[in-house]
Amino acid sequence: MKDLNLSRRSLIESLGSAGIGLAIAGCATPSMAKSTKKAIEPFAANRALDRSAWGNRPKAVFSKTGNFDLSNKYDLNLARTKVQGSLDGGKTYSYLMTRHILCPEGKPPYPLFGEMEINTRWMERDEGMSEEQCYVCSHFTRAAIDPMTFKPIDKYYNPYLDKTIEVSDTLFSGGNKPFNLAADQPANHVTQNDEPHYRLGDDEITFLMFDPRAGEGKFHPRIDTVAWTTSYKDMMNPQTSQVDATQSYHAILKASVYWWSTIEDGDPAQMLTMKTGTKVGSLDQLPREFQDRLVTKYPERM
Repeated sequence: MKDLNLSRRSLIESLGSAGIGLAIAGCATPSMAKSTKKAIEPFAANRALDRSAWGNRPKAVFSKTGNFDLSNKYDLNLARTKVQGSLDGGKTYSYLMTRHILCPEGKPPYPLFGEMEINTRWMERDEGMSEEQCYVCSHFTRAAIDPMTFKPIDKYYNPYLDKTIEVSDTLFSGGNKPFNLAADQPANHVTQNDEPHYRLGDDEITFLMFDPRAGEGKFHPRIDTVAWTTSYKDMMNPQTSQVDATQSYHAILKASVYWWSTIEDGDPAQMLTMKTGTKVGSLDQLPREFQDRLVTKYPERM
């Protein structure tokens, strides 16, 4: 069997990639923005994806579903998994409202683009995998909205480039990443703690995923951070395999990462992405707006 002793970064890549959505840059005067000559090409999120193995593998079911010892590495990862997904292999759904804020160099930031989004997440195993190992699978299904009215849109005016840009739904499938809950998770090179958590009061716990994307390149500086907050008592309840949680996501990276913005590589503008929402265990719990706009249109992704 291939080595599955991979970093929790695999899971972060699956979950954190939620930040690569229909973000559209804009807000400076046209003269500030670099004109673009690059051709529009299909974003990776919309490519045909080989999912031949997905759904055909056994569900990743974990025998321990509560009474976790958070000082124990494996138990801590089980607790995180229960809060972020499910311990019985079932699908969970995060419904999120997103605002993308362009941060042009030396100018005030500006909210230009929004999304409503459903993240569908589940776990599977290959035959012969130990209980500590699994694949994290996920779909990110998004529709464009105005960041001020939160109404659906199919185009927007980008004053940074002084042009109107047509937009469409983004269908992103991330993950299918092997993950070993018993493996050591390497620390962040700066903070030395990539996966902190904290408790407030008697019945609140928050898990953080802090992904600085260490390294150099045209997309830097870049950071993604996700937080899940839930009931400590519900998380510890061994009679349940998943727990509802509030979820937030924040990221900042070069605006040129979002190809649909048509901003050239090398442009100094950055994009701040902010998502807030809730993770639940069934489609019936999704608000009507998400049901009507995304579930009905993309049932195969739910």
